[in-house]
Amino acid sequence: MANELHYGDRIHLQNLYQGDGGYLDTNGTSSLPGAKYAVSTATVPNRGPGTGTWEVLSGACKKTGDIVLSGDLIYLRNLYQDDGGYLDVNSLATPNQKTYGGLYDVSTSWGKDRGDSTSRWQIFDQSASPHPRRTALSASTTPFSCGTSTSAVAASWRPTTPAPRAAPATTSTPTTTRTAAAATSPSGRSSRHRPCGPNRPHTRVQ
Repeated sequence: MANELHYGDRIHLQNLYQGDGGYLDTNGTSSLPGAKYAVSTATVPNRGPGTGTWEVLSGACKKTGDIVLSGDLIYLRNLYQDDGGYLDVNSLATPNQKTYGGLYDVSTSWGKDRGDSTSRWQIFDQSASPHPRRTALSASTTPFSCGTSTSAVAASWRPTTPAPRAAPATTSTPTTTRTAAAATSPSGRSSRHRPCGPNRPHTRVQ
């Protein structure tokens, strides 16, 4: 059905602040550890080639073409020049942003899960109630892969609080120049990629 979202779909994400908060977009390189491009919103769906286009990938071993359900864990891959990185949290929000409820800064990373679940997002239908804030897996848990039972994985979830990082550099037009950057988690630990996670199917996302 045309109104269903599937894994592998390429989408634009429009923010609805005051009816038009812009389209999620990569804009400028980021100097944060493990980060690739800075993220902001733009006035148009694609400010540059693919800067505002995101590919929906499963964070829980679902196949391309499967329907995305409310409550699913996903990755969002940016398609700037077909390799814009994965939407990722990296560093605490600025003091001014915290004043208005900000939590973490957002950029893209070179690969999935630069830190513990930093690139995983849980998607909810507007009628659904998001779970309390938490991360899918902590560094102290045993790595898992496809086939791990949902109940066993859910038992390992616990809240974490990443340590602060330096503020990101001023944004500019994205470039393809790749700089050497160690993949570290918000707490400074080396990341350990876990390609799959718990699957929590609920209602379909319309």
